[in-house]
Amino acid sequence: MGGALTKPDGPITHRIPQPDKKDESDIVRNILAKDGLRSKIDNDVSTLHEAFTRTVKRFPHNKYLGWRVGESPYKWMSYSMAATRARNIGSGLRNLGLVPHKDFIGIYSINRPEWMLTNHGADGQSLTLVPLYDTLGPDVVQFIIHQAEVKVCFASGDKVKTLVDTAKKEKNLKTIISYDDVPADIKDAAKAADVTILTLEQLEEDGKNKPAAEDPPKPSDLQTIMYTSGTTGDPKGVMLTHENLLSNLAGVSHILSFSPEDVHISYLPLAHSFERLAFNNVFYNGACAGFYRGDVRLLFEDIAVLAPTIFISVPRLWNRLYDKVMAAINASGGIKKSLFQTAFESKVEGLKEGYITHAVWDNVVFGAIKGRLGGRVRLMVSGAAPLSEAVHTFLRVFFGVPVLEGYGQTESSAALTAQAPWDVGLVGHVGFPITCCELKLVDVPQMDYLHTDKPYPRGEICYRGPCACKGYYKNKEKTDELIDKEGWYHTGDVGVIDELGRFKIVDRSKNIFKISLGEYIAPEKLENIFVQSKWVAQNWVHGDSLKSRLVGVVVPDFEVLQPWAKDKGHKDHDKPAELVKDPAIVKMILDDMNEVGKNSKIRSFESLAAIALTSEAFTVQNDLLTPTFKLKRPQCKKAYQQQLDAMYKDID
Repeated sequence: MGGALTKPDGPITHRIPQPDKKDESDIVRNILAKDGLRSKIDNDVSTLHEAFTRTVKRFPHNKYLGWRVGESPYKWMSYSMAATRARNIGSGLRNLGLVPHKDFIGIYSINRPEWMLTNHGADGQSLTLVPLYDTLGPDVVQFIIHQAEVKVCFASGDKVKTLVDTAKKEKNLKTIISYDDVPADIKDAAKAADVTILTLEQLEEDGKNKPAAEDPPKPSDLQTIMYTSGTTGDPKGVMLTHENLLSNLAGVSHILSFSPEDVHISYLPLAHSFERLAFNNVFYNGACAGFYRGDVRLLFEDIAVLAPTIFISVPRLWNRLYDKVMAAINASGGIKKSLFQTAFESKVEGLKEGYITHAVWDNVVFGAIKGRLGGRVRLMVSGAAPLSEAVHTFLRVFFGVPVLEGYGQTESSAALTAQAPWDVGLVGHVGFPITCCELKLVDVPQMDYLHTDKPYPRGEICYRGPCACKGYYKNKEKTDELIDKEGWYHTGDVGVIDELGRFKIVDRSKNIFKISLGEYIAPEKLENIFVQSKWVAQNWVHGDSLKSRLVGVVVPDFEVLQPWAKDKGHKDHDKPAELVKDPAIVKMILDDMNEVGKNSKIRSFESLAAIALTSEAFTVQNDLLTPTFKLKRPQCKKAYQQQLDAMYKDID
């Protein structure tokens, strides 16, 4: 075994009793924030602009932003060069007439070096950033451009046409800055719409020739308006200040802190708070980040070339890696499979004692898998959605490094809790409060979740602290729903606090519905359980207040189903559209999902009475997923109404 990771002496959390509150738990803080929540890492840095400027002075020649074209190695831009280009971009924006501390600028692009250069340029002139997910459709783009009154929007070349079409309706959008060359016909359309198109090079050249003095932001200035995905309606613009974002960075610094030697792979959307937190960590500490080439199918090739030291991802990717590796192991059989099982069980036992490495098994059995991430990863982080216990254990065993899961919201600037690196023997929780926030549980009596429950208190997770957003832009109604009169932010997630102060997410008090039995159903919780079936890639759980049973629509994992069907001699084993019509396959998958649910101790009325299989994945493009891969429930209901009617008819 390698050296054990040991728990520090003393308590991990600090509890503040609330004897006058009859429906709430104690307030829980990280022990490091016992005497006050943390809003800064360093007293000399109070904004992200100051953080970047300081790093440029300390590490001017360090690699900062990396990219690759085709099969070439990564090319790099230094901090000094990035700062020069950012200043020129900021000056160019001032020359366009934008007003510091007032105007908003948009970015509509995948992750690339220009994205962060624009971010730094805007910060230097106190212009608020409005990121748009690159997968957003025209209607949502128009809504955001209109609500935020975006005058100037940066974009990758493939998004310029959508912005030109938007500008025909939203007259406040006057200038588009393209990161790429723009075809002549789109330029003509822009001219007809009275919109100016500039290349980034033109903007930078103008800023270089006519430099404007920087107008640095204050901590209270808005750094960004980050629009949430909008699962049931228009997206909400979360207002995040420099203090919010910097305090969240401070909050995770005792767990996730980059060094100048660290390398980050940037592929999760920069329009999402999770990746922004990671990137803020990069430039605060003088580390470097390489961007993927824009094609997720080539991501592992980019990772192998870049060889990151810290790998941050989401369950969607981890689940795919787990399924592929386990399918290959199960297919290997014989001595190879037996050796794997022995090694796996040995490492699981080691994890319980705090050992995360093994001198023999890490090289003999797990070395090839570690190489898929470049071989240098020292820390892995998962967020944005729940990670199953099986996948979490798999990652810790295979990669031999701490794999930390966290929990948070866009509204909290990203993180609220995080697992500790030494806490490797237990999965299924999301860790301790970080140092920039305090948390509590509030009773949800209609779902029988109470802070007086035994052995541990249960209730809706609420938080407050310097990382908490200023509300939703131009949306007082939703802001009032989010923040109560005492300044507590309500997450809609139901949690449990154990004896050490670790949080576990167990349910949702929002997006719930009631079935005819009078029981409340939290579909997101069930979907996260059912997707653990090896046959399931995606699933949507539906219920009706006039019905007593639940049904679902399932996208099978065809990488598992098709080889199985071929082995069974199924005549349509290579035709997904035909496999989903086979009643025997439907029943097999339904039975397995309910068995997974039973093993996860779901209640009897939470099991599925019927499912419909579909060969078409839920995607952003078919409007069934948000850009952060959350299900759009009203759209799913509309898309699958025919299947719902048929299932309920059969049940009745």
